[in-house]
Amino acid sequence: MLVILSRFYVSLFLFISTHYELGDFSRDDGNRVTLLFVGDISFSTVTKYYVEHGYHSYNDTFKEVASYIREADVSVGNLESPFVGNNTYQYMYKGPKMVLLDANPSAAAALSFAGFDAVTLANNHINDFSEEGVNFTVETIERAKIKHFGDSYGEWNSSQVIYDIYGAIFQDKSIISSKRLRAVNLEEVLKRWSWKPLIVEVKGTKIGFLGYCDTPSVNENCTGMRKIFKAGAAVYTDDIAARDVRNLKKADVDLIAVLIHFGQELQIEPFPYQGRIVKRLISLGVQIIIGAHPHVLQPHCFHNNTLVAYSLGNFLFHPRRTAGASNRNIYGRLGGKPNKKRIEAYENFALGNSEDLKKTMMLKVAVSRNRLLKAEYLPVKVTFDKKTKLLHPKPPEGSEWIKVCGKKDNQCDRQCKQKDGQTRAETNK
Repeated sequence: MLVILSRFYVSLFLFISTHYELGDFSRDDGNRVTLLFVGDISFSTVTKYYVEHGYHSYNDTFKEVASYIREADVSVGNLESPFVGNNTYQYMYKGPKMVLLDANPSAAAALSFAGFDAVTLANNHINDFSEEGVNFTVETIERAKIKHFGDSYGEWNSSQVIYDIYGAIFQDKSIISSKRLRAVNLEEVLKRWSWKPLIVEVKGTKIGFLGYCDTPSVNENCTGMRKIFKAGAAVYTDDIAARDVRNLKKADVDLIAVLIHFGQELQIEPFPYQGRIVKRLISLGVQIIIGAHPHVLQPHCFHNNTLVAYSLGNFLFHPRRTAGASNRNIYGRLGGKPNKKRIEAYENFALGNSEDLKKTMMLKVAVSRNRLLKAEYLPVKVTFDKKTKLLHPKPPEGSEWIKVCGKKDNQCDRQCKQKDGQTRAETNK
């Protein structure tokens, strides 16, 4: 009798598993929430030039992916180009910085068109036009009804500000009369209003979002830039993260997602210091960690109710190129020092397959309360149409969703381990 019952329950389990796989995105149990993450978004350079010259619209850049973005309950990206108005160009950062990005504020409507719900502003370009550029960007995306996080005001180590800055300021006419946000006025606002981090509640699940920037640089890194200005990217330190996560837990969130700008451009593997940060965030209770800054795909990992993706690559961003082999600090020519990481990047993207520079993905996660049910991604390629001059993300023909760390996933870090102990300063050696 016991044998018969055992066989019955095994058969029942196999039937349920076959027809209702845990994490099946097509199944709606009423509590399941889908989150979708994409990589770096810039409306500057190529895109800005061809839109302003009448070749296409900003909305056109997302036409091949908008249906996927809209389908998710919450869709989030990394907005890497600050919006800049005519009066903002005078605040362009004059210090040593190789790349400055500027986007026309009219492009913000394309984020709404595509279906984005929120963006992180914690990156190394948000201060390209000083604190005025930060404030103008915030005003612009709030007019487009896009939430944001990863920006902070006042002291460099201050908490991240609620996404409703614009509405709060204009409820109090005594604070400012101008329609531009100024950091000096924000300090007055902070004294009068109670600020909270970004929390999104969907189907009974409360998700808290935090954004940080921690990039190595030969010039000013994110922390250095943030210390110059009264507004900018929220920077990462262990203590800052611990404080912010603690505050989110006080708000009774079910799940915490961190989007962090870290690592080094065009590196195909994360540095050990990034692994240390990831371990720290996981120890604090963060369950979703999404990285950016390398502009190429890097490994991801999904285990123990935790998802880590070190870099999702460019989503709408002109492809970067590696430095040429003649660069003294790649192979160590003419007194320069050979750099193993740069050699690896050059040989992969220049001598190997340069098409890898155009690869990206849309990463989708199904959650319910504090559980991660399933993660999968759709391969995407940043494509340029020579006729229409349209740079846009597009899934290659025949693309299908791939289960994260499943049999078909070649981006999975199957060991899910990184060496610990290296500091950010050691990454350039």
